[in-house]
Amino acid sequence: MKSLSAPNAEPTLHWSTAEDDAACGRLIGITLRAAPYRRALARAMPFIANDAPMHIPSQHQRIIACAGQQIIGAAQFAPEAGYLDYLFVTPAHQGQRLGARLLREVEHHAKQPLRLVVLSINKPARRFYERAGYVIERREREDDWYGQRVVWITMAYRTRPASSLNIPIRREADPPPTHPA
Repeated sequence: MKSLSAPNAEPTLHWSTAEDDAACGRLIGITLRAAPYRRALARAMPFIANDAPMHIPSQHQRIIACAGQQIIGAAQFAPEAGYLDYLFVTPAHQGQRLGARLLREVEHHAKQPLRLVVLSINKPARRFYERAGYVIERREREDDWYGQRVVWITMAYRTRPASSLNIPIRREADPPPTHPA
């Protein structure tokens, strides 16, 4: 595991290896079993929150967040395709900007603006990505995802237009503002 953070910063970010697969599977299981929408996914939980090792597919990379030797967050992505596979932070470490740190690190290493897919019922994740500048591109219904009907939302990174920031635009012909002496 190669560090991406300052040595004394807590938690630290590292490039993940195959040695981290089992711990990442446990992290995802812990996080999903504590999710506020877990009851809505009751049929799928045995399949998606089973603590199975999470292998890194070829053409993908994973960054992990560690507190000491414990993995407390992980984000897997395809840098060339600009696709975020997943981002999870343990419930005990949520709300501490760790997810934002992981996302920004992934964005830094992606070769193009990121896209991701999130379940429509995962409102905390949707709000998180919206605050980070992601917008909904499309919704897609799946009628039999582990025996359940779900709606997947594809989100993509978009910079906000200057007009939405309520900042007056100064044109080149406009004189610079003067300040009273």
